[in-house]
Amino acid sequence: MAWFGLPARSRKSDPIHWFSICSPIASSVSLSLLLPLRIQGLRRPQDDALHLQLGSRRTHVHVLLLMAKPMAGVYLLTDGPFKGSQPHGSQGPWRHRLVGKTIIGLRQAPGLWELALEEGQVLALNWRRRQAGLRLQDHSILGGDWQSSLPLETPYPTEEFLAKRRQEQVDSWRAREQGRISKQMDELRRADPGDPEGLRAFGQRLSSLRHQVTQETEVFLLPSFDGEAPADRIDRRRGESLQDRVDRFYKEARREERRQKGRADRLEHLQARWVAIEGEEPPRRTVQPAAGPARGRAEKGVRRYCLPSGRDVFVGKDASSNHRVTFGLGRGRDLWFHRRNGPGPHVLLRRGKGETVPEEEVHLAAALALRFGPRGTEPQEEVRWTERRFLDPVPGQPGKVLVREERVLLVNLSHFQAAIENLLNR
Repeated sequence: MAWFGLPARSRKSDPIHWFSICSPIASSVSLSLLLPLRIQGLRRPQDDALHLQLGSRRTHVHVLLLMAKPMAGVYLLTDGPFKGSQPHGSQGPWRHRLVGKTIIGLRQAPGLWELALEEGQVLALNWRRRQAGLRLQDHSILGGDWQSSLPLETPYPTEEFLAKRRQEQVDSWRAREQGRISKQMDELRRADPGDPEGLRAFGQRLSSLRHQVTQETEVFLLPSFDGEAPADRIDRRRGESLQDRVDRFYKEARREERRQKGRADRLEHLQARWVAIEGEEPPRRTVQPAAGPARGRAEKGVRRYCLPSGRDVFVGKDASSNHRVTFGLGRGRDLWFHRRNGPGPHVLLRRGKGETVPEEEVHLAAALALRFGPRGTEPQEEVRWTERRFLDPVPGQPGKVLVREERVLLVNLSHFQAAIENLLNR
C-alpha cells in the first residue's frame, strides 16, 4: 500500500494535511482530509450546495458539500472557488456563524454528516430527501467516536465537476420522464378497448324490435331476432323512452369510437416522446412574466398556479370567478379548458406571443379542469379546449360561454395526480 501527500497549495516546508490511499488491487481512490481545520471562507451558491475553504495557517483546500441528488456528498475541488450565480439568501448569515470556527471531528451516517466545532456546536449536513439541509446544533444526534479526518469523493476541477453534475441531472430527468411515459403507455394498453359496434348493434335491434320490447321501470327486456335466446336486460333511466334509449346507444357508440381514436393518438404521441427524450434536456424557467395586472395577486375566488416552465394557470371557483378568469384575465392567445360533458371550472393557461405550449402542459391544464370539477364515473373524460379569442360571453349568464371553435382531449385524471399535487403544494 502506498501513501502519498497531495496538498492543494503549500510550500515545500508545509506539513501534509490531506492524503490519498491507493490500493494495488482496487481501481478506486479514497481521499481523506485530516482534522482539525479552520473554516476560512464560505459560499452558498444555491440552496443544496455549500462551498467551504478549509485549512490551517499554510494549507488551504476547497470542499464542496452537496445536499441533494444527483451526486450528493462531499467533494474536493482542485481549483478555485465553486462558481455560482447570485448567492443563496442565507449565505451572509452562515458566513457570520461559521467563518473562523475550527472543525475538530466528524460523525457520519448514510446521507448525514455531523462536523464537531471547537466551540462545542455541531454543524449537520443532511442530504436525505425529506430532511435535506444545513443546521447548526448544540448537540450531536449520532453516536460513536469522532473521526479525525474527512473522507472525500474523487477530486474534480470545478468546471469538470459542474459538467458532470449537469449530465447526471439530465440523465436523471430523462429516466424519470421515460418512466412516467412508460407508465402512461402501459395504462393506455390495459384500458378497456370498448365495443362501439356492439353498442350500435344493440341500438339497431332495439329499434327493429320495438314492438316486442317489454318496458319495465328500470330495464327494457329486448328479445333476440329469432326469439330463441333469452331476452337481454337493457338498463333504463328514469322516465326514459325506448327511442331515447336507442339514441343513447348510438351516442355511446360514437363516444367509444372517439375514445379509441384518442387512445391510439395518445399512445402514438407518447411513443414518439419517449424516443425524443433521449436527445432533450430538462426544461428551464425561461418564460418571462406577463406585463400588466394579470401578473398581480390572483383575484378573490380565482386559483392561480405556476407550472414548472413558469407559465401561469388560473382556475375559477364559481360562475362569477369563471367569468373573471375567461374574460377578465384571459388574453386572446391564452388557452382555455373546460369539461366537455358537464359543469366544471374554467381553466386558463397563459401563453406568450408566438409561443408553442408543450403537449404535457396542455394535458396538465386539461386535468385541472377535471380535478376541480364534479367527479365523473368514467376513468377517462373529455375536455374541450381552445384559444380565448374563440369565446364569447352569454349575456346575463356569468360563467357561460359560446364556443366558436374547439378541440377535444381525452384525459385520464389518474395520470396527472402527482403533477397536480406538486402544483398544489408549491
